[in-house]
Amino acid sequence: MMKRRFALRSRLVRTAPTAVMLLVALAAGSTSASGRLEINQTVVTAAGGFPYTISSPGSYVLTGPLVVPSSTDGLVLEASDVVLDLNGFSITSNAHCDDTGCTTGSGSGVLALPGNRLVGHRVTLRNGSIQRFAGHCVALESLAHVEGLLVSECGDRGIDVDEGSVVKTNRVHRTGREGIRMHGRGSFYGENSVSSAALAGGGERALEGGSATSGNACDDQSCTPRGERRFYLTRTLHTGGQASQACDPGFHMAAVTELSDYGQRVYDLSRGYQLPDSGSGAPVGSISGAAGWARSGKSLSAAGWSCDGWTDSSSSMTGTWTTVPALNPGSNSCGHPSAVWCIED
Repeated sequence: MMKRRFALRSRLVRTAPTAVMLLVALAAGSTSASGRLEINQTVVTAAGGFPYTISSPGSYVLTGPLVVPSSTDGLVLEASDVVLDLNGFSITSNAHCDDTGCTTGSGSGVLALPGNRLVGHRVTLRNGSIQRFAGHCVALESLAHVEGLLVSECGDRGIDVDEGSVVKTNRVHRTGREGIRMHGRGSFYGENSVSSAALAGGGERALEGGSATSGNACDDQSCTPRGERRFYLTRTLHTGGQASQACDPGFHMAAVTELSDYGQRVYDLSRGYQLPDSGSGAPVGSISGAAGWARSGKSLSAAGWSCDGWTDSSSSMTGTWTTVPALNPGSNSCGHPSAVWCIED
C-alpha cells in the first residue's frame, strides 16, 4: 500500500493398562458434577508437583487454592481450547512487590507453554486470583478471554495476551512491567482497574495495546476512554521504506483517513513528538520540514511507485500522493527521513 510521509509377560501386560489408567486419573483429577476436570493441591502433588501441565483441550476447575514454590511456574498450558475456572480460589507463589519495585526472575502463574506458539490459544481464564509470581502472573496466546481476576505482585507483566483477545473486569495491582499488555490487533479491554504498574522503572505504562470498550481505570491515565484511539507522531526519523516498522507494538502507521477522524482519537503525549505550542494535541509544526509519513489510502500511480520494502531511494514521488492539508509531506522521495504518524490498532 502507498504511504504518505505521514505461542514382560502376559500377566503384566493385562495389569499394566489398569495402572496407567489410574495414574492418568490421578494426574488429571476427578471430574466434577458439571463434567469439568478438577485441579487442587492434592491432584498436583500426585502428578509430580509444579509446574502442573494441562495437555488436553477441555474444561477445568480449581477446587482449592494452589501454592507454588518460588521460581516455578504454576499451571502450564500445552493445549489450546481450554476453559479454566479458578472458582474463586487463588494461585500464589512468594514473590513480592512494594512501591519501590518487585522480585523479578522465573516463575509465572498461568502461562502458555513457553517457546511453542502452536498451543495456548483460545483459552478462557476467569474467576479467582493469581498473585506473587516473579515472572508474569498470566501469559497466554491469541484469542484469550481473561475475566474476573485479581492479579497482583507480578515481577513482570500482570496479564499478557496476544491478538484477538478480550480482557475484562480484572483488577491488576503492583507489577514490574505493564499491568495489562495486549499484543497484535483485534484485542479489547473493558471494566479493568490497573494500579501501581511498571514498578521496575523501565518506562512501561499500566496498559499497552488493545482497544478500549468502557469503564477502565489506570492510575497513570494510559487506559483509553471509550471510542478513542491514541495516535502520535514519532520522535525519530525514518525513510519511506522504514516507515511501516516505525510504530510501537499495538500501533501501526496511520492512514490519512484515520488521522482525519478527529472525533475518535487522542494524541499520546508520552510517545509523541511535541513542539512548544503543541499543548495537549498534535504538533502543528513538523520535524525536519515534513509533517510525517502516513498511508495514503489511495491507489498507486501508473508508474506503480510504493515505498513498501524500500530502505532508501531517491526515486521521485511527485504526482503519486494526494495532497492533504497539514499532513502533506515536505519531500517527494522515499529516501527522505521523516517522522511517522502512528495510530492504535
